[in-house]
Amino acid sequence: MIGPGPYFLSYSSRGGPGIDSRPSVTATFAGNEITGYVASPNESPTRGTSTTAEPGMDAFVAWGRWTGGTTAGVLNAKPGIVLSAMEGFHLALGLKTAPASVPASGGATYVLIGATHPTLEDGSLALGTLTGAMNVSFAGASTKVGFALSIDMPGDTTYAVTTNGGTGTPSTSEVGSVAAVNPARIGGAVIVTSAGKACTGGASCKATFQGFIAGPNSDRVALVFTLSAGMLGTQVRGVAVFERQ
Repeated sequence: MIGPGPYFLSYSSRGGPGIDSRPSVTATFAGNEITGYVASPNESPTRGTSTTAEPGMDAFVAWGRWTGGTTAGVLNAKPGIVLSAMEGFHLALGLKTAPASVPASGGATYVLIGATHPTLEDGSLALGTLTGAMNVSFAGASTKVGFALSIDMPGDTTYAVTTNGGTGTPSTSEVGSVAAVNPARIGGAVIVTSAGKACTGGASCKATFQGFIAGPNSDRVALVFTLSAGMLGTQVRGVAVFERQ
């Protein structure tokens, strides 16, 4: 079980919320499933009648995808989000990491230990599969996260999402620490070249990431993402969680 909060939170969802992160939330659970969180009086959603698919939890992180129902509670003054079995509210929680716990130098290899099935915004594709590898270059507030992800969407294509330098030279990645007050919060965007549905439209295609480093020894990295060229209904969303080796 994950330790007591407060927690970092990152999510990617259809139906309006998009992709975002919160620096401190409390949360509720049923076993290893996230059932709700509270970030503020105006943001306290629960899964409502939806279920939590692909749940995962350990001492540092928890993740899952609300799907197949309607969320409840409050989220930016919006009503509940109706989710089919092919859609999702993807979210990840992690124990808040003290700024000093992010190393000032060095690096580490991480392996994928869990992910939600990637979904297309409009639910028109079957659930996808995510695989990948990650290395981190630690530098305090300049920490960088290098990775190579493969997102297979049946009936569409397999999207290759690789940071600049990949896992070999993570220090040149576009994804890394975004908050000097706490370098454990991470984010960034990676340009994607693909003829897939998510990359149709006039804008350049990119995968946008938000997430965090969790644990006293930078034990986990969790990322949520949205991949698209900006066209409504075509975003691919998901969560990926990595463990330090």
